[in-house]
Amino acid sequence: MLLSLVALSLAAAPVKTLAAPGLACTNVDAKVGNSFLEHFAQQLAAQGSFEVTTPQQVQTILGLERQKQLLDCGDDSCSTEIAAALGVDAVITGTITKTSGGYLINLRIFRSADAKALAVFTSRPKTDEEVLDFLEDSAKRFAASYGVKNSELVVGNTGAPPVNALPWIAGGAAVAAGVTAAVMLALAQGTADRVRAGDAASPDELGKLRSTGQTQETVGYVLVGVAGALAATTVALALVGSPREGVSSVSVVPLREGGAVVVGGSF
Repeated sequence: MLLSLVALSLAAAPVKTLAAPGLACTNVDAKVGNSFLEHFAQQLAAQGSFEVTTPQQVQTILGLERQKQLLDCGDDSCSTEIAAALGVDAVITGTITKTSGGYLINLRIFRSADAKALAVFTSRPKTDEEVLDFLEDSAKRFAASYGVKNSELVVGNTGAPPVNALPWIAGGAAVAAGVTAAVMLALAQGTADRVRAGDAASPDELGKLRSTGQTQETVGYVLVGVAGALAATTVALALVGSPREGVSSVSVVPLREGGAVVVGGSF
């Protein structure tokens, strides 16, 4: 496919909105021409930097007859009128001709404010597939010159970067788990002392007292392990960092006969 591109670099305001009212078609059905232009508009929009009003949308806004009149005008003033009516930064115009060897396509994108050409794309594709390839490549080239650059994108707060709170959360949870573990082991020791002292009114009450002591002791040692794991995690997060999204809270909740570690957040 023979492809020639003339890109006119102008000091212009960023292009964000464009209108594609239609192509002047020769030996090509207007619906086919518009379908090609729709594809070009979709490819521009897919770049993430542009909002494009398609031929169908232009027809809805201006009306079919007025759209035809402006397209048949062939003068920049007519295209400027389209731009003014739609309130866009730039307008896409052009021609498509069916030849014995395929197609001849000319696309022109000009700035609405002063009718200065931003880019001209010309090609002689032989097949419909080559037409689509040409349109996709042209959209990428235009976006590379006039699209929003990554350095211009602003996401979220532009002030000081947020502090990574996870090491603090993990450290606090480790301390809480350690304190709770100490409390549970102390309770277990106290229950054991009551068992040894025979502080029970009946054998059933003595059995319950022993069961409570065992549960307290088990929970205490589990929390000791949890505290150790959280402490290690705190050190790791402090050294290597971690994503700012994920766990949002970690807490230890003491229960009547034990405790629970609660982790909250999104993953």
